[in-house]
Amino acid sequence: MSEAEMLEHFWNAQEMAVNSFVAYITMLSGYLVVAFIVGKRLSKFQVFIITVGFIIFTLFAMWGAGTFWNTAYLTGLALKSHHPDLLSYLNWLNPAYVAIACMAGGIIAGCKFMWDVRHPKTE
Repeated sequence: MSEAEMLEHFWNAQEMAVNSFVAYITMLSGYLVVAFIVGKRLSKFQVFIITVGFIIFTLFAMWGAGTFWNTAYLTGLALKSHHPDLLSYLNWLNPAYVAIACMAGGIIAGCKFMWDVRHPKTE
């Protein structure tokens, strides 16, 4: 693979990772809005369906973002000698790990939010 092809591969992987992350943010936002607006009125079955769908689709987005950011990172390492600016962020920190950790935290927080809406604490 030529250097030009590797650069194109790097930027395409970055773009696809961001697209996956944006899809994740959209799904998380939608789930939170549904939980906030109608969470109390949903049946247990409806909550189960929406939560399973939320988890499955956000896991796919998480997989996509992690895969593409890892690919971009590895490609950036291969091009580092001629293009050090590609990895201007911390060279030792793979952004896929950060994204996966943040996205997993968002899934857990979203499910906790739905739980709290459906099981309010009485004082």
